[in-house]
Amino acid sequence: MHKAEKKVFDLPFTLACIILFILLGNARSAASNPFIPGILLTMNVFLPVVAGRIKGRWEGALVGLLGSLLNSLSPAGTVFDLLNAVPYFLMGYLAGVLAERYPTPIVALAILPGRLLTNLIYFSFGLVPEGVFDNPAFWVSLGFVIYIGMVLMMFMNTIYRLTVDYNR
Repeated sequence: MHKAEKKVFDLPFTLACIILFILLGNARSAASNPFIPGILLTMNVFLPVVAGRIKGRWEGALVGLLGSLLNSLSPAGTVFDLLNAVPYFLMGYLAGVLAERYPTPIVALAILPGRLLTNLIYFSFGLVPEGVFDNPAFWVSLGFVIYIGMVLMMFMNTIYRLTVDYNR
């Protein structure tokens, strides 16, 4: 994008990402988190980052915020989804900011502070059982979830670039 071009908010793309976020959050294949009761391990965490990388900071931020809030109201929604709204907003926004200057693997790192912030919020609300953060297996599993989210984000970004951007 040239500096003279004005970026236009992409509502259809943002809505599609929000819908996909909710669908992935309600997937029947979601597994229970073995460390924090009540949390489902879903793969919607990467969508705010994908939206931020592809379309910009506000699209990513809205996918994270509205996706989390609406998912909390869905049949599979929990208080954790509601608490994810601010961290996921920040992940999407950060991805958009990073995308203006850095390549996709660096942008994918926007998942890291979001996931750490979600765990801090869960802890602040007393939703994390005592001793969980002392367990090395928790940190390994958190690292794995972050890694998978980053890989999915880079994969989705590549697919988008090869299909949609290729035709431009």
